[in-house]
Amino acid sequence: MLPEGTRHVLPDLLEEIRSALGDQLVGVYPYGSAVAGDFAAGHCVTRLAAPFETRDAGMGSELAAVW
Repeated sequence: MLPEGTRHVLPDLLEEIRSALGDQLVGVYPYGSAVAGDFAAGHCVTRLAAPFETRDAGMGSELAAVW
């Protein structure tokens, strides 16, 4: 289970990611200690991967504004 703080902000973050990537978004996947079950609040961060499909070389700068 994801940490409480992550669960609290995740809906807004997912909406921003979906807004930026639209149909190019493949998915959003947590990884790291939160998924492995050894998350320690105050010592760990929640990591998310959001792979997408694009041929637009400028997409990276657009995503930097969201993150």
